[in-house]
Order: sequence, then C-alpha cells, then structure tokens
Amino acid sequence: MLKVPLYKRIFVFGFVLLLVSFPLLIILNITSQDFSSHLFSFYTDKGVVCTLFSVGALFICIGLILRRFTKA
Repeated sequence: MLKVPLYKRIFVFGFVLLLVSFPLLIILNITSQDFSSHLFSFYTDKGVVCTLFSVGALFICIGLILRRFTKA
C-alpha cells in the first residue's frame, strides 16, 4: 500500500479547508475589513468561517515548508 508523505496530507487538508470556507466567506458577505475583526471569535458564524479560512492557509504554508525540508 502506498504511504503518502506527511507534507502532502497537511497540504491537502489545508486545501480542503480553503475550498470549504471560501464559498462561506462569500455567502456570509465577509469583506477584508471584517475578516480581521471576526478572526478567532468562535461565538459567531463569521468568526468560525474566518478562523477555518486562516487555519487552512496556515496548513498549506506548513505543508509547503515541510516539503522543502524533506526534499532537500
């Protein structure tokens, strides 16, 4: 059975979080000015969506960084 490297799994998980949360950002009408004010406030829907989006972007960056260290 093929074992997928950790950096690929982290990258794909972050990409899935971005794919799920980006349409929700549009549906909830969250602008770039509102994004930072709702970030890490878990008691509203907008806060949860903004947090999911930023965590997805963070996982993508971590996956890319880990790829650099494992390929070198």
